Amino acid sequence: MNKDVQNIAIAAISVLLIFIISGALFLYADSDIALAFAIIGVLAAIIIASVWYIKSVKQRRLEDPAARVKIRELRDIGRDFLHLRSRMHAIEDVHAITIQQSAGEMEAIESSIESSGGSIDPDSQTVECDQEVIKGVTLFAIRSIGQNLGQARLDFVDRLHGMAVGRTDDARTKLETLEAAGYDLASYLSEMDSLTLPDKDLEEIVDYLDLLKTVTENALRKCADGAEKLAAHAGDLQPGVQGTRGMQVEEQIKAKDYEEAVSALEEDIAALKTATKEEFEAYRDSLLEALNIAIGVAEHERFAELKEEVLDASSPEKLVRLKENGDTFVEQCQSIVDQMHSEISITESRIMEFMPPDYFWNESGLAEKEFTLNRADARGGDGVRHAAESFAAMVGELAPALNTGRKAYKMLSSYHRTVERQIQKILMAHDTASTDDLKVA
Repeated sequence: MNKDVQNIAIAAISVLLIFIISGALFLYADSDIALAFAIIGVLAAIIIASVWYIKSVKQRRLEDPAARVKIRELRDIGRDFLHLRSRMHAIEDVHAITIQQSAGEMEAIESSIESSGGSIDPDSQTVECDQEVIKGVTLFAIRSIGQNLGQARLDFVDRLHGMAVGRTDDARTKLETLEAAGYDLASYLSEMDSLTLPDKDLEEIVDYLDLLKTVTENALRKCADGAEKLAAHAGDLQPGVQGTRGMQVEEQIKAKDYEEAVSALEEDIAALKTATKEEFEAYRDSLLEALNIAIGVAEHERFAELKEEVLDASSPEKLVRLKENGDTFVEQCQSIVDQMHSEISITESRIMEFMPPDYFWNESGLAEKEFTLNRADARGGDGVRHAAESFAAMVGELAPALNTGRKAYKMLSSYHRTVERQIQKILMAHDTASTDDLKVA
């Protein structure tokens, strides 16, 4: 409902109210009083309505015909301005990217909006317009502000895209520097290579920067964690060795100061290499010797893989990984022993179901025996070598019993399936039977 309709409605209601009151006076009071009230009331309503009408006509004559259009467009421009500035601030907060040229352009546009009658409230994120000021501004001038804002947005996106490309190169250089220093970042470099540079679209660029930031920071944290683990080994070897600056690196990551984080990590790994060099070389030699012992008694694919990994580890910063390889080696040895021991137990249980005579087969007694490697000492050079020697001894004890049990079980199962009569004939003729006689492999 516009203002004219409101005025007409008010006038009509006023006249109706006058007639209602006049009717009431006519019924319950003197008719002359009612008539006088009606005449005076109607005249008053007409006068008041006329004044309102004249005032509204004058107001419309004073109004700028394009004022509403200018106000609407200026508010739209203000809202677009607020949105773009909000995105720029968010990018600055998250990625520490400030494009001064674009910031200057936004300040100029804000000044133009304000000089054209617009008022931007950064707290409430609203745009108000001063009608008196807008009267003196042309629609062309307001639309020119909108065009400037559109161009500023395009320029900002273009500059941000260029910075995203630069950020990618810079991040890769930092990770390659840490990789060269001794940290294992191959997976992160591969992940970074898999990122596809975005088109010149603001939201696509922001999403790309988010992914790049995640990969970079995860890689830096991986380095800090690796340095902490290596420092723990160094501290065990040399109690005077100081710890790494993991907390400092984390603070630098939060502050987006990746350059300082990389420098701190480089210094940490350099110091730790010196502190762990002798331990690394000694443990590497012991682990290789242990692997050779194990391969000599049990050719297992995992042993060969571990040996390749140990041979590839040629620098002290790989000590933590080397110790993990040592743990894996002992676990694999124990797994093989457990498997052999379990198979002996199962095979001998099956053999005993046939109740063979003592002259044919005797229980080994190994099923009840415990075969456990000492994993606690495996992280030391002597410990891992001792574990390999124990493994070789256990395999040497278990293997003959396992082979004997397999052959005995095969003979007995064959006996019950196919060669019972043949065995009886041979026993009657020779008092003994061999696997060759029975044609059992």
